[in-house]
Amino acid sequence: MTVRRMRKLTGLTQPECAKLTAVAPRVLIDIERGVGNPTLASLQRIAEPFGLEPGLRRRLKNDPDV
Repeated sequence: MTVRRMRKLTGLTQPECAKLTAVAPRVLIDIERGVGNPTLASLQRIAEPFGLEPGLRRRLKNDPDV
């Protein structure tokens, strides 16, 4: 869900974001839907243009991304 939020905040469409990050559009779509199983390399390529890096965080029961 974070990927979708960052993409929308920057005004990118899914195809634009896929091209910018050098990931297949299907990979990006699946990640945004929460059904993807991306590699660490894919996550790094997606995060880099936004000035982010992949990491782990604790899930909270009331977290809307869960």
